[in-house]
Amino acid sequence: MHPDRAAGREALFGPDAAPAMALRDALDRLSGFVPRGARVWAHGATFDPVLLETAYRATRANCPWRFWQVRDTRTLFELAFPPDGKKAGLANDHTAIGDAYRQACAVQRAYAKLGLVPTSPADAA
Repeated sequence: MHPDRAAGREALFGPDAAPAMALRDALDRLSGFVPRGARVWAHGATFDPVLLETAYRATRANCPWRFWQVRDTRTLFELAFPPDGKKAGLANDHTAIGDAYRQACAVQRAYAKLGLVPTSPADAA
């Protein structure tokens, strides 16, 4: 097994892992973190957001975003760092928090390179 995967399994299932919680409770916590109307960024708009939206429907919970608010970092990175977006600087240890942090930083770099000004969630509505 790849060392990154082994470390990920240890973090999830090892003796120091956080206790499990019900899916609905986890989604409620996520909803408290995501402001209603916020744009949701994903490194591939057709995977994580779709899985989360399905989980929200399955638990009869309200998803805090609508399908038109999902943004794809791969498209942004390709526009900012042609020809393939690889210069976005995403190399890391492949932990969930590491991936999220580096992708957020790369979105900020791409916005700056393209001369874009991020808007607040209220502006997106």
